[in-house]
Amino acid sequence: MQHKNDNLSLLCIINSSTLIIKFLKMLLNEINAETCLKSAYTCKIGKVFKKRRKLLSLTEFEVASQLYINVNYIKGIEQGDYSVFPARVFAKQYFCKYADYLNLKISFFDIYNTEQNSS
Repeated sequence: MQHKNDNLSLLCIINSSTLIIKFLKMLLNEINAETCLKSAYTCKIGKVFKKRRKLLSLTEFEVASQLYINVNYIKGIEQGDYSVFPARVFAKQYFCKYADYLNLKISFFDIYNTEQNSS
């Protein structure tokens, strides 16, 4: 009888663990959805940055070094993914600094303000 109870307890633990894992996956999906700061338009803009940088025969690391910007921020701008920035103000300032450096006349697309972008 004890053996059956042990098996039942084990099954309860496994089922509980499965539910917890499903719940954690759901939470992670929600967090990822909230922090997604990338769009088709920001990707398109990023390609313009990357194309100009390559035209000037510069690497991401050279640009980062010359502008005193973390290379991950350069990559983020070129990939159109602003989730690498700690806040909107950093994304905007580094975007403008990088655009000026490459002599690009591109306005910052404010992906942080979804109301502005939907109108």
